[in-house]
Amino acid sequence: MKKIGNFIYENRVTNLIRRHAVMLSKPFSVSILFVIIWYAMKDHGIFLEKSELPLTMGVSLIAIAYGVVAALVITSNWEKYKKMSSYVVRHQKDDFLAQRDEKMPVMLHILLGSMALAIQLFVMVTKYENNFAGILFVSVSAFFLCLIGIIALELDNPVRSIWFQKRIPTEWMTEDIEEYFSEKAKELELGSQKPQT
Repeated sequence: MKKIGNFIYENRVTNLIRRHAVMLSKPFSVSILFVIIWYAMKDHGIFLEKSELPLTMGVSLIAIAYGVVAALVITSNWEKYKKMSSYVVRHQKDDFLAQRDEKMPVMLHILLGSMALAIQLFVMVTKYENNFAGILFVSVSAFFLCLIGIIALELDNPVRSIWFQKRIPTEWMTEDIEEYFSEKAKELELGSQKPQT
């Protein structure tokens, strides 16, 4: 069995291709859906006239804010991913369990999702000179906005990774965290109460 660093090479390439192909199919499907919606909106005359284009400034600010927040979220989740990997390699069960169920707050999901939808909506109501330009802008923006969200979610839940699944002991995933640390606290308390000799 060939091993490279911390990664087992056995079927790794095939598994990675299969898993990431499925992952990429999601934003691809979303981009197709938004193109269909855009086409329907265009046929019904739902787009901004030139006199309304100063709204671009407001959407640009939203896009900048989205980029900053998304970068912070992905960076934070990547740091968590690396820590979890280190805990598994070093067999640090306590540290792993302390982080296992920590997830990105729902409010951050709402914030990122709302800003992404606002940006996508503006892209869709912009009047393009031809269908090709519209399809290009709408599909590309939908693809990458969706992909950013998927990557943030994947990094937020490292145990879905093939690497983690091959190495995490089953009991680490089934352990009741509150009960486990409660027992640890009791053991420490009992140990501190033992008379010194």
